[in-house]
Amino acid sequence: MYGYSAAEAKITAEVLVEADARNIPSHGVSRLDFYRGNLKGGFAKPKTEPEIVCETPSSLVVDGHDGVGPYIADFSVSRMLAKAEKQGSAFCSVRNSNHFGIAGFWAEKAARRDMIGLAFTNTRTCGIPTFGRERVLGTNPICAAIPCGRDNGIFMPGWLRMREEARDGRRGMFLTRNYALSIDFNHF
Repeated sequence: MYGYSAAEAKITAEVLVEADARNIPSHGVSRLDFYRGNLKGGFAKPKTEPEIVCETPSSLVVDGHDGVGPYIADFSVSRMLAKAEKQGSAFCSVRNSNHFGIAGFWAEKAARRDMIGLAFTNTRTCGIPTFGRERVLGTNPICAAIPCGRDNGIFMPGWLRMREEARDGRRGMFLTRNYALSIDFNHF
């Protein structure tokens, strides 16, 4: 896919298909054209390996070297969760990456291992504040996934879900569900 390695293509496809399965179409397979544009524009560089540039027993900083976002996120989250299992908690910061898909995909990896997962990212500036004249705000996603027993938990997709519901509302399809979901994506 677009010059990606097999590993990059596999995790990217998994994240995009999962977004569609969760009814987040803005981050599903329709996102492929956006990814193609990043490649053509030189913003994303496939077959680039992430690098750990700073590490402690409970933290790491990863430089993605402008590689494939989901691949960099998978690299980073798997190492962070291994640290959290040993230390009780862990933190990872990633720089020089690209779009990593839905934040909930990554936060849920922690909840499935009986840990609280938080996933945050920044975005391009795309919002103009009230009375503003230029774009200075991003839609910076925030997600929390909290385990609550053996097979369930709480999943709070944060800003992205609110944005999706606002988008649906503009189409005249207002959604009246809560913003917290069980780990199997049923509404409370």
